[in-house]
Amino acid sequence: KLGKFHPVQASDVWLHPGWGNHNFIYMKLICSCSFSIIFTFIISCGVAQNKTSASQEKVENILLELYSKHFKIWEIPSVPSDARYEKIDSLLEKYCTTKFRIKARETYENVGVDFLTNDMIGSLNEDLKVKKDNSDKNIYIVSFFSDVANYADSPNSLNKKKVTLYVTVIRDVHGYKVDDVK
Repeated sequence: KLGKFHPVQASDVWLHPGWGNHNFIYMKLICSCSFSIIFTFIISCGVAQNKTSASQEKVENILLELYSKHFKIWEIPSVPSDARYEKIDSLLEKYCTTKFRIKARETYENVGVDFLTNDMIGSLNEDLKVKKDNSDKNIYIVSFFSDVANYADSPNSLNKKKVTLYVTVIRDVHGYKVDDVK
């Protein structure tokens, strides 16, 4: 009976007589480990997406809070310019990187332009929107409407202009901070 295949049954598993029982155990171990690795990878992908979504939502809320507070400072006409500047600077300190704060301060002092909004101030209403720019992981799009004087058509009339800002947000040891606005 040499040369013929005669399987041997060991418990409920059929083994070839030329194979040792250890080969079967190794195969079973490799299959179960492979399954565990694949299953863990699939689960971790879902967790990573949820984490990204949560951090994205957190950044969007931070930007909404920053711009809402910023607009509120500008909406109070009775605030003297020095006090207004101090309030804006404290906002920049809380929500922006040091590099951005210095650049914004220099631009405001030298040119008189609000660097955070490109010198366009919106009103506190539902028009302020923040969404993630899918083309870059650190860019968020902040949009709002601003009243713009239209002197060419008729003096003293205001038109609504949609303002779109591309805000770069980075994460540092203190959390998420605005690093640039374009």
